[in-house]
Amino acid sequence: MLLYWILLPIVWVLAHILFRFEVIGRENLKAVRDGRAYVIAPNHIANLDPVLIAITIFDWKRLRILAKEELFKNPLAGWFLRCMGAVSIERGKGDTTTVEKLTNECKNGTGIMIFPEGTRTKTGKLGVIKSGAFVIAAASGADMLPVDVMDGAFVPNLTIGVPVVQSIRRCTDMFLDVHLMIEKPVRYIEAFAKAGADLLSIHLEADHPTRIAQALKVMGECGVKKAVALRPITKAEAILPYLEELDLVLVMTVEPGCGGQAFMESQLDTIRQVRALIERYNPACELEVDGGISPKTAPLVVEAGANVLVAGSAVFRRCDRAAAITAIRNA
Repeated sequence: MLLYWILLPIVWVLAHILFRFEVIGRENLKAVRDGRAYVIAPNHIANLDPVLIAITIFDWKRLRILAKEELFKNPLAGWFLRCMGAVSIERGKGDTTTVEKLTNECKNGTGIMIFPEGTRTKTGKLGVIKSGAFVIAAASGADMLPVDVMDGAFVPNLTIGVPVVQSIRRCTDMFLDVHLMIEKPVRYIEAFAKAGADLLSIHLEADHPTRIAQALKVMGECGVKKAVALRPITKAEAILPYLEELDLVLVMTVEPGCGGQAFMESQLDTIRQVRALIERYNPACELEVDGGISPKTAPLVVEAGANVLVAGSAVFRRCDRAAAITAIRNA
């Protein structure tokens, strides 16, 4: 262990000389400075990611890093990882025991670093997100579990598909609200319905109106609830041809495709307009809002007419996700 603490400052100096990396948003590491719990969930593009991120945070005594089990089989790498506070996890085997253990540690003030993609990506783009995070959310007191599906075409990022929805369904009986951010969604409605989706949202901008109507028809035939989603550029009136048959309308308050964006306050007018149309043509239809939802913005969208709120970063960036959900509910 003495050797580790001798090597640590040398590694820190070499990393800054060789890589000259830049840290943007260091002020957001306030939880580290204050000794509070925190979760780091970066994308993964290089083997040195854990080391470079840990050096940036420089909280070695409190940081726990999830690393694949295979890395610990190398004596030198395994020794260094254990000194760093790394914990092995069995990938692809639903190792929820390790995740639950670290979650409890986090509640007691420990920092956690977990790579949601589960492996490295060569392009630098966000890879496929694994289902473990959703399993944790299912135990956090949420009313439903939102699942975002992206195809890399309708939106830039590529995320989970039918197999992961199937995996989530095997882990929980919660209501699965599956948001399809994909082009020509009619092609995949039946597959996602069979995978276990309870509700499917499709974007009005993703296909021709006749094929949007066809997709909604297939949803009805598959027995899933029907919803359409609006990007910020889309007017509220666009829902009118479909409104009477819908179970839910989703208004995006950020551009779809990337988490952690700032709430677009200008969308409050769209929420009010959609609520007015729902009250006139289909009062049983629910109004959902997704994007930048937090304890600060939740009251604004509820006042505007929303009755279903989807929160991502405001929940998953908190170690105590149940408390995060409660804070949004009580806002």
